Amino acid sequence: MSVGGNLATVVAMDETEQILEKALSLHRAGKADEARPLYDEILASQPAHGQALYLRGMLALQEGEGELAESLVTRAVEGASGGDEKPDDNLGDYLNGLGQILYFKQDLEGAAVAWARAYDAKPADPGIAYNLGTLAVERLDWAAAKQWLERAENAGAEGWELLANLALVFMNERDYPAAVTRYKKALELAPENAELWVSYANALNRSSEPERAVQALERALELTPDFAPAYLNLANTKMALADTTGALAALEKAIDLDPALDDAHHKRLFFSHYQPDADAGYLHQLHRAWGEAFSAGHKKLPPVAAQPRAGRRLKIGYVSGDLGGHSVGLFMQPLIQAHDRERFEVACYSDLAIPDDLTRAIEDSADLWRETAALSDTELAAIVRRDEIDILIDLTGHTGRNRLGVFAVRPAPLQITYLGYPGTVGLPEIDYRIADELSDPVGAEACSTEKILRLESGFHCFAGPGVDVPLNSLPLATNGYVTFGSFNNIAKSNDDVLALWAKLLVQVPNARLLLKHQNFRHETVRRRFLDAFQSGGVDPARIELRGAEAERVDHLALYGDVDIALDPFPYNGTTTTCEALWMGVPVIGLAGDVLNSGHHARIGESLLTQMELEDLIATSKADYLRIAAELASDGERLREMRKTLRARLQASTLGQIEPFAAKLEAAYEVAWRDGG
Repeated sequence: MSVGGNLATVVAMDETEQILEKALSLHRAGKADEARPLYDEILASQPAHGQALYLRGMLALQEGEGELAESLVTRAVEGASGGDEKPDDNLGDYLNGLGQILYFKQDLEGAAVAWARAYDAKPADPGIAYNLGTLAVERLDWAAAKQWLERAENAGAEGWELLANLALVFMNERDYPAAVTRYKKALELAPENAELWVSYANALNRSSEPERAVQALERALELTPDFAPAYLNLANTKMALADTTGALAALEKAIDLDPALDDAHHKRLFFSHYQPDADAGYLHQLHRAWGEAFSAGHKKLPPVAAQPRAGRRLKIGYVSGDLGGHSVGLFMQPLIQAHDRERFEVACYSDLAIPDDLTRAIEDSADLWRETAALSDTELAAIVRRDEIDILIDLTGHTGRNRLGVFAVRPAPLQITYLGYPGTVGLPEIDYRIADELSDPVGAEACSTEKILRLESGFHCFAGPGVDVPLNSLPLATNGYVTFGSFNNIAKSNDDVLALWAKLLVQVPNARLLLKHQNFRHETVRRRFLDAFQSGGVDPARIELRGAEAERVDHLALYGDVDIALDPFPYNGTTTTCEALWMGVPVIGLAGDVLNSGHHARIGESLLTQMELEDLIATSKADYLRIAAELASDGERLREMRKTLRARLQASTLGQIEPFAAKLEAAYEVAWRDGG
């Protein structure tokens, strides 16, 4: 009987395998309706048949039946786990399938657990490592993503998706050349993928290869002419080439194609400040229209009443994606450290994906630190509300990695914008904007959606560049001629600026001009600048164009080659002005018109006034030329400034962090008392 019974089992197994093989063949051929009853036939007689459970579950997943799929594949996993016995060889496949099902159901934690178990069971399977890597990408866990994706690649995984995900990891590590290499390889496998061409262009642009980026974007638009993200990235590339007009035209096209593309709106608003004719009224109109539409698209959190102040500290929360090696981080670290902890509790919500040394210094200075890059706006707003923040402060405006979607739902009773954006933000839910009486004189409220909190004697504090760089001797003494310089973003150097600087060089015939920017390594950019000076009657040999320095200390040391810094207009410098003064280099600025120009056109006036250098502030282009030429002829004053400007900055309202922090805190308290 036993022999006969065994023979019957073998025959049954053979028949089952034949049915399974046929079902799988139909399944692979896309004939689900024919495969499904065969799987069900096996399970009717053998309910614990692991492969049938698994394959029937994966078929259910393909048909959108997530609950059924999870139930079936979970049974396959339980049967294959073995208990006290050796697990089934198929366990890794079953767990991998379970992970896919849980991922489909948006149970990312469950998917991660299933895939981790699958990897333990089948570590040589590149598909499992790839799934873990792509999940880590989605969760913005770049370290884990790199680990898993490289394991997948080393195990033999192939495909453009793997290469594109690895490129994205390198982008977030700021290893842009490595990202370029991966995207290029991915395009060899998927040359008709317009989205991939756009990503490749973004990597090229970040690698300071804007000319090649334009070519990549042109290819993307050949493949998909109405692809809005291609126009968005084209705008970024045009700005890198100092073509503001071209950038804004590309953004208009992107918005026309996809009005819901938020990043295009943000960049359009920000880039508009670079237009020479963008006055305060025009900028206000743009920002206000955007803000009304953006606010209407966000459901507000239930109102929260401001808590009484008596007997407790005010909880302030700074929100930024730039709390690291960025100008915002440089200005904010000493301020956060200097806040009066008897009156204020300081929280920081950092949207920076990859922290650096300055990030950690800011974290050490905060009472509460939250990493928020992986959170949605909804998730972050809920956290801010749970943290019971009294005053939430935006440090980003419409620049990159902004969180205006958080402010739009009003998680805090009082909301303020400060430092990171050169004017009104336009969002009705932001109550105040920090400025001063020079950057935003009386009457500026007419062109601001926020109330203006004016700090007396300046709204900036520069406690130093964060690195020790000694002062150099005056270049004039060695060279025998004056060197003017500007290290600003080249997009600020519009045609009017270059024409005025050319006139200055004609007026001071022996002078030279040193300009520095990372994109001067490209012929398109160099040619535009050199042609502008040549058209203004200046020999291009008198113009030196340098690329970026890799280290901050080298960047600052380059001021040792400059006698006088020139501030662009209407969009003035901020960090560059402070750095120049720190390095003993006087800055010539042109104050914007009080009635018509925006905040961005009067920052230079504010900074120089804090330094009591009002005689370096021009009120017209003719005045700008006069001041610069007179200073160029006064070697004695230049030598004296070289020696004393740093100490003068440190002693001024611009350089005194404790009084500045107290001044800002007083403004916060006024806003809190007035209730927004």
